[in-house]
Amino acid sequence: MLAPTLTSHTLSFNDIGQALAAGWETFRSMPAVSLAVGSVFALIGLLVFVLVYRIGILAMALPFAGGFMLLGPVFLAGFFRLAELRGSGATPAIRDALDGFLHAPDGLWVVGIVCIFLFLVWIT
Repeated sequence: MLAPTLTSHTLSFNDIGQALAAGWETFRSMPAVSLAVGSVFALIGLLVFVLVYRIGILAMALPFAGGFMLLGPVFLAGFFRLAELRGSGATPAIRDALDGFLHAPDGLWVVGIVCIFLFLVWIT
């Protein structure tokens, strides 16, 4: 079986506006779930900041925040699952985001692990 061929498309500012509008519509259709899942990651970021402060390496707060953002592709798997369920007409719940995160494609986990490795190399 042949792998699908990727094609490139030229993006414009209008495309960005359309993507933001679609994201806003997705949020409006399930605000409680979206806020709950987003709050988890905001709390993780806050926890990282508090730990950096308590350890006494506050100067490392920005590099650690950057490292946390490298994991974004893996964390987005949960949001993509919510959007997929919404698109199919189902009512998504918080557990669906966790399910999407836990069942992310192997390639996405590889990207996440490589990002963690690169972060650890950079931070040392």
